Amino acid sequence: MDWSENWVCLLVVWIIGGTDVVLNIDWDDGTSCVVSCANASDMTVVTLNHTYSMPGNFTLTGMADNVVSNIRLENQLVAVYERIQDLVLHFSSNSPSFHYHES
Repeated sequence: MDWSENWVCLLVVWIIGGTDVVLNIDWDDGTSCVVSCANASDMTVVTLNHTYSMPGNFTLTGMADNVVSNIRLENQLVAVYERIQDLVLHFSSNSPSFHYHES
């Protein structure tokens, strides 16, 4: 298996209301991130990119909080798959073989 590729996950979070909101995200791969929003009085959209270094199933968790409240984000399952590298089909001895390779 070739783990030289990386898998990018895009997470979009809408924060509605709140002052001095801090968003904490745990990516379930040993890394996390913290984003501060000074004022989310109407609606703030936070877009986060995270790169997973290997395929697998990850449970993304998070929390938005400030001095007076906190809200836990529902756990989200992220499934990261390895890309198919090659495909070889062999037919009967009377048929030629077929080889497909993605460029």
